[in-house]
Amino acid sequence: MELVFKLPKGKIPFIGVIFQNLYESATLNQDLVNSFKNSNYKIVMEQIKSEINLRLICEEHLLVRFYNGLKYDKMKLDAWLYLTQKSQQFNFSHLVKEGDKEIVVKTLKNQKLFVLKVENCHIIT
Repeated sequence: MELVFKLPKGKIPFIGVIFQNLYESATLNQDLVNSFKNSNYKIVMEQIKSEINLRLICEEHLLVRFYNGLKYDKMKLDAWLYLTQKSQQFNFSHLVKEGDKEIVVKTLKNQKLFVLKVENCHIIT
């Protein structure tokens, strides 16, 4: 799995996990989207050598989900963190690649786009 950081024009900053497997991306943590989509989340990223361990946390429902061993581009992360340091909201998604494009997946159960609102994002180095 790979972690990507984007600044889509006219939209809030974006963090996504690219999966190799569509089934895994549509089923892993789908309950968060299907049952807790309107809750607020925070992300804590921990750099471990050349990978990142990410924790997706929803304090309202006492939920913590782990995405460990994610590959990432350090220069893109550093630039994204600098450019989003005053941002108060982010989107978090599961993605798969279709050709050259990265597509947001839908949950398997309810066919909802896997997008969660994140209100806080920080990194531990």
